[in-house]
Amino acid sequence: PGVGTKVALLAGLKVHAGWIRCTRAMGEGRPGTVRDSPETEAAMGFFGRFSDPEKPISVGSLRADMETLGDLLKPWPGTAYTVDPIRRGAGPGSVWLRTPSSLEHRVLFYLHGGGYVAGNVSQYHWVHLLATGVRARVLLLEYRLAPEHQLPAAVHDAIAAYTWLLEHVPPAGIVVAGDSAGGGLALNLLQHLQNQGLPQPAGVVLFSPWVDLTPENLGPRLGLGPIELTQVKLVRTISREVAPTEQLADFSPLHTWQSVESGTVPPLFVTAASNELLMPGIAEFAARAEPKGPVEWVLYPGLFHVFQMWAEVLPEAADAVRDLSLIHI
Repeated sequence: PGVGTKVALLAGLKVHAGWIRCTRAMGEGRPGTVRDSPETEAAMGFFGRFSDPEKPISVGSLRADMETLGDLLKPWPGTAYTVDPIRRGAGPGSVWLRTPSSLEHRVLFYLHGGGYVAGNVSQYHWVHLLATGVRARVLLLEYRLAPEHQLPAAVHDAIAAYTWLLEHVPPAGIVVAGDSAGGGLALNLLQHLQNQGLPQPAGVVLFSPWVDLTPENLGPRLGLGPIELTQVKLVRTISREVAPTEQLADFSPLHTWQSVESGTVPPLFVTAASNELLMPGIAEFAARAEPKGPVEWVLYPGLFHVFQMWAEVLPEAADAVRDLSLIHI
C-alpha cells in the first residue's frame, strides 16, 4: 500500500490549482506558503488516518504507524545516495548517509522523531534531501527508545555521539537537526553543551519539535475536534512511557531553557504547522528562545505534524527543506 499511496499522491504533482499565501503570521512565526493541490489534500487525509478515534493507542501501534510511514516515504528507486554503518562512536545501528553533493567536512547530525518510543534510522532515508540541500553528509543516530530505555538514555546517546563527532569535525562544520521528539532531543543536547561549556554546533534545525512533555499542558489552548482529542490521548499515553511523570519537565525545553543564558545559543531554524497539536508550545518556545540567540521560525498554515518529511510529495514540505540551503556550514 505504501508504493500505491505514494504514486497516488504524486499523480497530481503537475496540476497545482495555484498558490495560497498566508497573509498573517500565526503565533510569532513568519508565515510559510501552502499550495492548493491534490497531493496536499491526499497527504492530509493519509495523516488523518493515523488519528482515527477508533484506533487502539499504544507504543506498539505507534511503532507500527512509523513503519508504515517509513515505507511510504522511502526515496524513489534510483535516488542517488548511500548509507554506511558507523562501526564505532555512535550508537549501534547509526549510519552515515551521503549524496553526490555531500562534503565530508560538513555534517548534519540528525535525530529522528517517534515520541522517544518509536522510529529508527531506516525510516529516515528521506533526509537525503537535506543532505543535498546543505551539501553535507548526515549522521543518522540510532538512539535508545523508551519504555525499554527511558529518558535520559536518549539524551546520553546523543551527547556521546556528538562528543565523538567533535573528534573528527570542527563544531563550525556541524548542524544538529531533529523532528518531533528528535527536535526536543536536539535541544536537550544543546542545553547540555551550553551547561558544560562544550563546543556548540553552527546551528540547529527543528521540524515540529516536541518541547513540552508534560501532558497537562496539551489541548486547553486549542479548539479540539475528534482527531485532535485522539492525538492528545496518544501523546499523553506516550508521555507515561518516556519517563516518570515527575521528571517529564526536566526533559522539556519549554521549561528547562529558562535557565539558558542570553546570547549563548547558536542560530535556531524552526518550522511547524498551524494545525498540529504541538504548535502552541512551539510558538511559546520560539518566543522564549529568541533572547538566547538568533531564531528563525516559520509557520505553515493548514498542515500537519512533521509535514517536512513529505518533501518528495508535498510542495510545501519541499519549500521548508529548500529553506535549509540558506544555512551556511
